[in-house]
Amino acid sequence: MNSPITKLTINNVLIVNDGLSNARAVEDILSLSPNYSSLTVDFGKTKTLEKKYTPSIIVLDVSDFSESEIVVLKELQLRFEDTPVIVVSEAMEDSQLRQLIKLQVHDWFRKPLDKQLFQNALETGIRSTKISSSRVHAVVSAVGGAGATSFAVGLADMLAKRLKKMNKSVALFDLDFSTGNCSYILNMANSYNLETVVNTPSRIDAEFINIIKQMHPAGFHVISFKRPDLLTQLYGFELVLRMLDVISIQHDHTILDIPYYETDWKNG
Repeated sequence: MNSPITKLTINNVLIVNDGLSNARAVEDILSLSPNYSSLTVDFGKTKTLEKKYTPSIIVLDVSDFSESEIVVLKELQLRFEDTPVIVVSEAMEDSQLRQLIKLQVHDWFRKPLDKQLFQNALETGIRSTKISSSRVHAVVSAVGGAGATSFAVGLADMLAKRLKKMNKSVALFDLDFSTGNCSYILNMANSYNLETVVNTPSRIDAEFINIIKQMHPAGFHVISFKRPDLLTQLYGFELVLRMLDVISIQHDHTILDIPYYETDWKNG
C-alpha cells in the first residue's frame, strides 16, 4: 500500500529589516530548506502585520544596533512574547552586545552569515518555543507480545482523528528497531537505508526526518524501521535521541512504542 506524500512542517520566519540592510542573505539561507516560510517587512510596517500571523522565530536584520533598533526589538518582543529573536548585523561594540544580552535575544550573527551556524540557530530557537507545548506519550511493553504496539498505533489513530480539526500533528515513532512492528502492522515497511546516517548522527535534522517519515491515511506520521544491527551500533544511542529530538519538535503529539527489552536509549 502506497502512503500519501508526507506533509512538511512549515515554520514561519519573520524578517524585520531596517531598510538599510540587505535581507537577501537571510532569505537565501531560508530558501535552502522547504521547512521555512519567510516574510520580510521593514521597520515601519511591523504594526501592519495581520493579528493572526504568528512567527516561529524572528530575524532582526539591521546595519546597526542603536536606539531605533532597540525600540523595534522591544515592540516585537511585546507583541510576540516568547518568540525567539535572532539579530543579524555588522560588527558591534561591546556595549551593544551587552544590550542584546539584556534584551534576551536568542542569538546574534555578524555578517557575512555562516549558513550552517545560522540554520542551527534557527532550529534551536524554534525548538525552544515548541518544546514546552509538544507532548510525548510513551507506550512501554511489559512482555514480548504485540499488545503495546497495537495500543501505540491505536493511540496515534485516535489522537490524529480528534485533533484533525485543530490542525495538530501526530507522529508514531517506533523505538523497537529489532522488529519494526509498527510499520508491519500498518503495512508501511520503510525501505530507506539508515546506513547513510548511522555513523554520522549529526546529519539528523528536520529535512532528513521529512524524508524518512511516512504519512498514514488516518492522518498521523510513522517512523518505523527494522534495523536490529542498530542495537549494537556505536552511535545508535545518539542517532535515536537526535531523531526523537527533531520528531518531537515537529509534532504536537509524539507516541513512542518502547520495547520491553533494555536498549541504550530506553531511559534516555
